[in-house]
Amino acid sequence: MATFEIFMPALSSTMTEGKIVEWLKQPGDRVERGESVLVVESDKADMDVESFEAGFLGARLRRVSLG
Repeated sequence: MATFEIFMPALSSTMTEGKIVEWLKQPGDRVERGESVLVVESDKADMDVESFEAGFLGARLRRVSLG
């Protein structure tokens, strides 16, 4: 089975960090492409982060990439 990472998007060109304020899916849950998985808070707004692939959420990791 393939593994895909969920990346925290930059909400603006100046964003350097964000905070996960809510997980909308639990490990083991089915996730469809385009479905919201978590909510990110920055200094400007809260934003849902969507999955780019369908599959199952395997685990929540602490490592974060902005991109």
